[in-house]
Amino acid sequence: MNRRAFLKSAAAAGASVIGGRYVVVLAKGGHDSSLDLSDSAPNPSALYGMLIDTEKCIGCHSCAIACRNEFGVPPGVWRSWVKVIETKGERTFLPRLCNHCDNPPCVTVCPVKATYRREDGLVLAREDRCIGCKACMIACPYNARFVHPVKSVVDKCTFCVHRIEDGRLPACVEACPTRAMLFGDLNDANSEIAQQLREADGKTLKAHLDTDCRVFYANADESTFGRIEIASQPAQTIRTYGSAMPAEVRAAFKKYRSSIH
Repeated sequence: MNRRAFLKSAAAAGASVIGGRYVVVLAKGGHDSSLDLSDSAPNPSALYGMLIDTEKCIGCHSCAIACRNEFGVPPGVWRSWVKVIETKGERTFLPRLCNHCDNPPCVTVCPVKATYRREDGLVLAREDRCIGCKACMIACPYNARFVHPVKSVVDKCTFCVHRIEDGRLPACVEACPTRAMLFGDLNDANSEIAQQLREADGKTLKAHLDTDCRVFYANADESTFGRIEIASQPAQTIRTYGSAMPAEVRAAFKKYRSSIH
């Protein structure tokens, strides 16, 4: 299969898996994430992570708005968002974003190695390599990825890698009015996030999947975690779409499936 045929079939398969239509709206302003292509981490001894205190979150959506403004995210898609969950008349807010897993399924299944994990724990993507096959979107158990309707590549939260490398905090953390979000080096015992994690009972989403998320939640109700929908499993995807999936994507899924059994 030549590159053109592969791109065409990959796009067709992705459309079948994800479904729906994307409205192309040109986003003005914002940081160009395509510039964040460094494979090497400036501080390889660091391991970045985030701690979100759900008791402090007031559901103001400042984090999601700051993220949208930082990257000029087009309408209809989100890099980060706040999930509102109502149970027994009570409302809970759960900020969501890429979990920057230590064992990221998205990296395993990418047939062109566009998605990768750096030494400092950041899971990033090379936009110039992405072919839009959506394999990473299907493999992600947290629905943290989306197709950028302008660039036609898969996009997601990067922990604002450009800000980190400038010595700043991610936009969402900086914007939070209640300091519900902490970000820092988990390997630095003196960092605020490391100290807080020693005191707080930090939980991760879908811990049973052994992806080792680097986004932790404090004071979180585990029943709330159960309300997070999981994406289609690789084995189910292969059975459902069969030969409609490009051979390269099928092979990547099979390799991933064998690695989790």
